Amino acid sequence: MFGGDLRSYLADNRVGFLAYVNASGSVVSALDDYRGFHVIRDPRDIVVSSYFSHLYSHPTTDWPELVDHRRQLIAVDKERAMYLVIDFLEGVFEDLAGWEYSNPRVLELKMEDVVRAPEVTLLSAFEFLGLVDVDRTGLPVQLAAAVSSVKVRRPWLMPFRVVPLPASVVTRTLKRNAFAVKADGRTPGVENVSSHYRKGISGDWANHFSAGHKDYFKARYGDLLVMLGYESDRDW
Repeated sequence: MFGGDLRSYLADNRVGFLAYVNASGSVVSALDDYRGFHVIRDPRDIVVSSYFSHLYSHPTTDWPELVDHRRQLIAVDKERAMYLVIDFLEGVFEDLAGWEYSNPRVLELKMEDVVRAPEVTLLSAFEFLGLVDVDRTGLPVQLAAAVSSVKVRRPWLMPFRVVPLPASVVTRTLKRNAFAVKADGRTPGVENVSSHYRKGISGDWANHFSAGHKDYFKARYGDLLVMLGYESDRDW
């Protein structure tokens, strides 16, 4: 949506805070000054989540490729469709493999931790950005200790005024966007395949990958799983 030139887009539109989905390291590296957090997810869960959302719920606005891909998924059974999704996500996995995970400007997080402990994990991210000061949030001692245990540098001097958020703003925002709220009362683990908030858990790939899917994924992205720390070797 930024014409391939994120640096110019941010400058021309005076953007101070950006959510960049499916981020490309080559695009981010062109920026002059930034600090952010980067969330990765088990690539196998990305495949399963994409299968259901590409088939049922993801909007096709501004994504013409999804229109044809959805037609292909509808035309075959789930076993065949999962292979098509793995192929379709090639660019996403290339971005994951090519990301600079040692960048001191970026706090690396895993989706699994965000799901398991959203308050602690996201408060640590906002502290890294300089948007929350845990010393003045009034957090419970145990939560403040957990957030403060994240070793981060103080942020760079932003070219605009930053007013740190009270922790209550972060926690209220999390509550407004909890899975049960987005999923009309369903709790994590209760599935609705036609909803974009389908199931809300991690590790669901194990319920959907056949032996053939595992072999195909290992052949293409087995090293990626090891690099990202989701497996210790290819024997899974």
